Amino acid sequence: MKIVKFSLEKFSDNLLILILLFFCIFFRIIMLNHTFSINQDGIIYIYMAQKLWEINLKEIFSCEIFTLGFLYSLSIAILYTLLHNWELSGNLTSIFYSSFSAYPLFKILRFNLSKDYSFLLCFFTLNLSYIIKQSVDVIRDPAYWFFFLFGIYFLLKSLQNFKHLGFYFFLSVLFFLLASINRIEGLLLLSLSSIFYLYYFHNNKLKIFYFLVILILFSLQILLMFLFFPSFFVYLKHKINLEVLFRNYKYFYDELTNLYLSTNNFFWIYLRILLPFLPILFFISFTIKTYNLLFPFLIVGIKNFFEKENKNLIIKYFFFLFIGYSLLLLFWSFTYNYLSKRYFIPLLFIGLPFIGLGIKNYIENKKLFLFKYLIFLIFSILFLSIILTIFSNRRKDELVYKKIAYTINQIENNHLNPIIIATNNKKINFYINLERKPHICPTQLISPERFFQECKAKYLILSEKEQSLLASNLGFSKIKKILEVEGWGIFICQK
Repeated sequence: MKIVKFSLEKFSDNLLILILLFFCIFFRIIMLNHTFSINQDGIIYIYMAQKLWEINLKEIFSCEIFTLGFLYSLSIAILYTLLHNWELSGNLTSIFYSSFSAYPLFKILRFNLSKDYSFLLCFFTLNLSYIIKQSVDVIRDPAYWFFFLFGIYFLLKSLQNFKHLGFYFFLSVLFFLLASINRIEGLLLLSLSSIFYLYYFHNNKLKIFYFLVILILFSLQILLMFLFFPSFFVYLKHKINLEVLFRNYKYFYDELTNLYLSTNNFFWIYLRILLPFLPILFFISFTIKTYNLLFPFLIVGIKNFFEKENKNLIIKYFFFLFIGYSLLLLFWSFTYNYLSKRYFIPLLFIGLPFIGLGIKNYIENKKLFLFKYLIFLIFSILFLSIILTIFSNRRKDELVYKKIAYTINQIENNHLNPIIIATNNKKINFYINLERKPHICPTQLISPERFFQECKAKYLILSEKEQSLLASNLGFSKIKKILEVEGWGIFICQK
């Protein structure tokens, strides 16, 4: 069977980036059209954007400590001035940052790979199913990807362009610092990149000069965070809290001991012996899940690095970043109660040059001709997963929250003041008060129990299950049900 060869080498880099941008935006808009409700973290970032739009700087962080979402929320506030729709502004901000990450990512891959490999990897990586979902949600991660990828790109430019070395180096540090404003891991990437950059210079005077520049900029960043975002240090302490590690270990140790005592089964003792190693297994598991079907090529690419590419300065840099970021994620695997694939996405981007080397190794090895068909099959499966993802409905069951908000806002259409709601559902509170001013924190709720005691809310909103559990309280004569929306009850207190 004859394979028709097609190459992208005749196309310019800019044209290929435009094609990547088109598909990234296109897929994300379809996904957005099938997303029916905001994600949980998104309500905080929009609240921060609302306070920025009001120029109420004192209350930006009054809802929850999401200090590092400041730059992302500022982007939402800017876009809101054009769209006048808070939720859509949040969605499109994420779509913008995620889609335009195609530019630095493609350029980064072009330092070592051909246009064919760079386009292929960029297209499928940026459109992996879980990345598309993250790119539509109102969450700061896409902004973090955008800035740290530009930081890496400008650092590589400075390594290859000695004439404009200082200019590109400054841009690199600036973008790493902007990345760190979105996620604290940006400081690690800046530190790792700085160490490697200083290693690159053989001239001691240049080493000292750039070390001082990095130190000054890094110190300025910390000072600005201390002055304007004091909760940053509370957040940092949470990120490196070793007490969580020991508390988690003790909890699971005691649980496994109790299981052994209650069942007299030595399996639980064996599992207890393995307990210190379980976080390592979690780390490996999340890494494999994040790389998806590309993981085998990562292994081959790293093997290829040790055998052939270990003198390549750029590949050395990515290996250094890969090891450093892996150690951070491994540390979090020990200390975090909850892990998510989105924490591992930067590791995926950092590992792409090795994946490219792995695929290149397979395709260009004529002895492994059948692997070309295997690679074609893998990317066909990935493309199918993209199509299935963007047309799948997300949070459709939460559409009722918007209906409840619409119903209450129809009743309260004579004013735009905030409405105090008693409920356990943050999103309902968010949608009811989304366009009411001054904006209030949607996560600071009045519980139904407090409503029964004091009636300090205009409405009580309960799900069907909650109504069954609180039936005895709802029997009070002063509590009156006025409406029902798809099983959700809306109550008032008759004072």
